[in-house]
Amino acid sequence: MKTKKLIIFTISTFIISISSFAQLNISSNDNLVTIGEHLYMKTSQIKLSKDNSTGSYIFLYKDGEYQTIQDWKTFTINNEKSINQLYDLCTKMITEKAKEPVIINLEENNKLVVSYTKSWKGITFTIYNSAGVKSSTAPPMKQKNLDSLFGKD
Repeated sequence: MKTKKLIIFTISTFIISISSFAQLNISSNDNLVTIGEHLYMKTSQIKLSKDNSTGSYIFLYKDGEYQTIQDWKTFTINNEKSINQLYDLCTKMITEKAKEPVIINLEENNKLVVSYTKSWKGITFTIYNSAGVKSSTAPPMKQKNLDSLFGKD
């Protein structure tokens, strides 16, 4: 009797797991095109890609908060005009050695804070969630890294 219950339990678990897998909405990466990336010691630190199906730009970056943990985060910019404005803003901040950070509102009430770091002589991206809590920080970038990331080199 116990064996029969075990077999029924195993079969029902298998059927449930198959139906759960069938609910996944899997899409291809055929529409994703890499614009550029910032490498440090031949390792990707931040990458910019364009989703041709939506026209949005996706930043994928290694969270700089923890050096020993491989924690990757993303944020999205919706169109080419905004991506060009972000590049121009970052370039201007590096050139002028901006003292004040710039706050950009993202989707879902998240905020992107672009800051100039004097010690690195470059900029950093920091993401704050909707509650105003620091979520992650992208690695700092100098102008040449920024040019490489935005495909301007």
